Amino acid sequence: MPPAPAALSRLLFLSVFRVVTCVSLVCLLSSSLADANSIGVVYGRNGNNLPTPQQAAQLMQDNVLTRVRIYDHDATVIQAFSLTQIRVIIGVMNDEIPNIANSQQVADSWIADNVAAYINLTNINAIAVGSDVLTAASNVSSFLVPAMQNLYNALVSQGINLSVKVSTPMNLEILEVSYPPSAGVFYSSLVPVLQPMLAFLTATDSFFMLNVYPFLSYEYSPTSISLSYAVFNFTTGILDQGSNLTYYNLYDAQVDALISAMAALNYSSLTVTVTETGWPSTGALTESAAKFNNANAYLSNLVRITQTNAGTPLRPGQEIDAYIYDLYDEDLNVGQLSNRNYGLFYANGTSKYDINFVTGTVGGTSPSVPPSGPASGPVSVPPGVGSGQPPATPSDTLDWCVAKPSATNSSLQQGLDWACGPGLVNCGPIQRGGACYLPDTLLSHASYAFNIHYHYFQTDSRSCIFGGDAELTNVDPSYGSCYYVGSQATNVEGSRFTQCCRILLTFTFVTMVLFLTV
Repeated sequence: MPPAPAALSRLLFLSVFRVVTCVSLVCLLSSSLADANSIGVVYGRNGNNLPTPQQAAQLMQDNVLTRVRIYDHDATVIQAFSLTQIRVIIGVMNDEIPNIANSQQVADSWIADNVAAYINLTNINAIAVGSDVLTAASNVSSFLVPAMQNLYNALVSQGINLSVKVSTPMNLEILEVSYPPSAGVFYSSLVPVLQPMLAFLTATDSFFMLNVYPFLSYEYSPTSISLSYAVFNFTTGILDQGSNLTYYNLYDAQVDALISAMAALNYSSLTVTVTETGWPSTGALTESAAKFNNANAYLSNLVRITQTNAGTPLRPGQEIDAYIYDLYDEDLNVGQLSNRNYGLFYANGTSKYDINFVTGTVGGTSPSVPPSGPASGPVSVPPGVGSGQPPATPSDTLDWCVAKPSATNSSLQQGLDWACGPGLVNCGPIQRGGACYLPDTLLSHASYAFNIHYHYFQTDSRSCIFGGDAELTNVDPSYGSCYYVGSQATNVEGSRFTQCCRILLTFTFVTMVLFLTV
């Protein structure tokens, strides 16, 4: 029996209300970013007093933290980062690994439920399969690489394997020798797993996820490691006679020890991302280095080194992304007191440190680490200038979202793959024969794709992020027959996106009142 007219009216109101409410929630979840950079943060949630995931995403945006790693695949958390353009690493739990390894169907379902369902709005760029599997969950180590392969197969089936990488975080306990860095070597008992894992990472153009904690190394050996060496304040340097390279901090030495170990297995060019590193602000009396000043020095200098693409002595000038542990102090973490005090922020959202996460400056001054590598800066010329076109006159009313010249090719490629794939951008003009194909560079192609996504999907200054690889310019990048559409969203208050949100939110409220009174 068909519904009565009154019921139809109610159904219509309810349908409209649901649609408008969903769009309104998207408006509420989007928030502001004045600039963008490539420093990341680990978002742990082992606390009983922590803000909501939406508040965490807002906090990251307010402080220009544009990449995040979560340990699991909680839907609420993944959705909290939708439309933020913060790149998200999600995690497979250690106990999930055997089932994924034993069944392609289970892997397919995992990707469908936890990646494909969200990737159009949330920029999921990697999957961390387990955590410290070889040293903390050795009972599942034989399942690790098969699970990674099945997840990758599932990504291929979904057509998103180019923008989402599969890897697994490891700590330095997998190294039998880590000093000097040139002598770095894996434990031979772990090579049967590490060898095929490194082959998988290379074949899929992925990267090695490494957890590095100079704080712990110093605490274990305070008589043999200088504190200034551990917090990037060492000035004299330590010569590695095996490579004839000089090291000024423990962080670089530990990363290079891993690189040497990979090279010993003939994987010398694999990219490394530090998926965890940090320093606690306080600890027990027995934890002598767990002090605010040490943490402040370590973190600010880490940001400075990462942002300048200083690289390491073995890989000078190369980008090595770093994820700082932890976003918040987690009061339910067990073990030493220091484990509950790694946060960049207190549980109430207030900042613990006066660190600029774009520059690494502290209270308006630069940290003590000597600058090295190419400095990151604003776009000075649009990508079309290289084709011989005269520079355009800066606009007072329009802006464009373009790729940063300082961004690395691998990072730009991820952003481009996401924008042209899950991000739903029409990238025809940058294909061969298209109006914007030339110059045939990642910088130019990424700039075009970023700008299209920025304009048509969000049109808000806060959406010009792309994991820290994009920024706004008021100089028209158009050249020849290649047209870059301009946007008027130079700030949150004046953007068309925000104005639309205000209208939708108002309409939602009015709709709710009318619906309840009918």
